Amino acid sequence: MENPDKRTVGYRNRTNVTRKSTDVMIDMLKQALTYADSARYVLFDSWFCFPGILLKIKGLGLHTIAMMKSMKTVKYNYQGKTS
Repeated sequence: MENPDKRTVGYRNRTNVTRKSTDVMIDMLKQALTYADSARYVLFDSWFCFPGILLKIKGLGLHTIAMMKSMKTVKYNYQGKTS
């Protein structure tokens, strides 16, 4: 397809496939906040639980509930405890 119609949902979905899933997630959260400004928490599994992602979500004014990854190179601090 040489000149796809960029106004369609299909075109937007195809462009999202080529982007990092975490970037798509942040964009989707921003879009959701325009419709549901009362949201305060984001709930997800450990697949997205990286410090950079958590900081981006916090930058949107949201808190995160997630299962933490067990990684040797990443340490988390919570209420003065390191894990």
